[in-house]
Amino acid sequence: MSIRRFPLVILMAGAGLIAAMAGAGWGAGLRINMTASYPRGLWRIETLDRAAATGDLVFICPPDTAEFERAFARGYIRRGLCAGGISPLIKTVVAVSGQKVDVAEQVSIDGYPLPDSDVRQTDAAGRPLLAFDQFRMAMSLGVGDAFVEQPGV
Repeated sequence: MSIRRFPLVILMAGAGLIAAMAGAGWGAGLRINMTASYPRGLWRIETLDRAAATGDLVFICPPDTAEFERAFARGYIRRGLCAGGISPLIKTVVAVSGQKVDVAEQVSIDGYPLPDSDVRQTDAAGRPLLAFDQFRMAMSLGVGDAFVEQPGV
């Protein structure tokens, strides 16, 4: 091997090693969180062998809808591997099957206000959100349903 090829071989071996480590990490359920919703860093994702419970952190793919495209356009979420090319989200389960969720001026679960859940009129950049007087939702969660929140953002 010539001296000129040695740096290329080292570079290719390093790239191969990085790709192998990334593949092994992905297979082991490791994901990198680069969003501000939860602490940035390396997370291990485990499949639940039970129904989701209040307080669980879940890693979910948002539906491929116009609302999530708008969220991407405003910079709320990033591109990723979910349907529509949107990044998965880390969320906290705040209500499960059999509970009643009411979204009005704030979110209530079974009649109890969820802390820090006031519905905002603007986003953090001051841009208007969906007019509150046009939005109200009340629902009882069915079997297998969960309601999630993103605290602190």
